[in-house]
Amino acid sequence: MILGAEMRGNLFNSAANDAFDSLGYLADLGTGTFYLLAKSLETNGADVSHAGGDYGTRFLATAGVLNLLAALHAYEAARGRKA
Repeated sequence: MILGAEMRGNLFNSAANDAFDSLGYLADLGTGTFYLLAKSLETNGADVSHAGGDYGTRFLATAGVLNLLAALHAYEAARGRKA
């Protein structure tokens, strides 16, 4: 998450234009409080014109998805359905 913010990756917002923007927004929300922190650090906007900004966008979304998967796994383990 920190690497993605430092690379000036794109943070998606709730005003989505298409399905991919909506999924990106949900993935970014998965980071929780760090989403708000990264949004406050994004004063100059995203820099996706360079490869670093594009990779930063992927890092931010991946961090959110992994966070959501970990929460789902913890929920399933608490219910006793851990595989």
